[in-house]
Amino acid sequence: FNSGLFGGSHFPGSISYSRSWDSQGSFGIPGAPDYTTRGDGQGFGIGWGAFLPGLPSLSANFNSGSNAYTVFGTDQNGSGSYRSLNLRSNYSIAGFNLNAGYNIGSSHSEIPLIFGNDTLESVHSNNNSFVFSASHNIPVHGSIFATYSHSYVDSDYLGYTFNGTINSVNAGASFAPTQKLSFSMAMDYTDNLAGSLY
Repeated sequence: FNSGLFGGSHFPGSISYSRSWDSQGSFGIPGAPDYTTRGDGQGFGIGWGAFLPGLPSLSANFNSGSNAYTVFGTDQNGSGSYRSLNLRSNYSIAGFNLNAGYNIGSSHSEIPLIFGNDTLESVHSNNNSFVFSASHNIPVHGSIFATYSHSYVDSDYLGYTFNGTINSVNAGASFAPTQKLSFSMAMDYTDNLAGSLY
């Protein structure tokens, strides 16, 4: 189910709901073969925006969902749930296109360990991040851009844990002096490579 509200106005919104029964999927754990699951799930989402002339835009989206399943050929059960909130804003001033966003989310799963002892492994993850970016056109049919992000991650997945912050910056420029000749360059920096890979 998906419904749009006040489409074409300055304050559009949407609501969605999904439900599945007896759906089949595949779940993989590092170091173990994938196994087939069968279960039920549901998801809910709501979004709203404010787009007023001459002012920064603002949009917000909230999503949540859950599922429960059994492992095909066994009597083991598993479950999972998640929720997330996403905020976005855009604005143009003096030729600069500015974007900012904030994300926060969490997830939790109970995974059956069918290859070993018959227990459940709890997996959880919490994260939030802030992103800001800017771009501007330059002469010779070109543009420049820069993005900064700050993230916090707290995760525990089957014995692999990470807790910390990640700051990253990327910037670049491109220009095309002729239709057949173009140049581009970019750089990336992070203060936590291990966290970025995780």
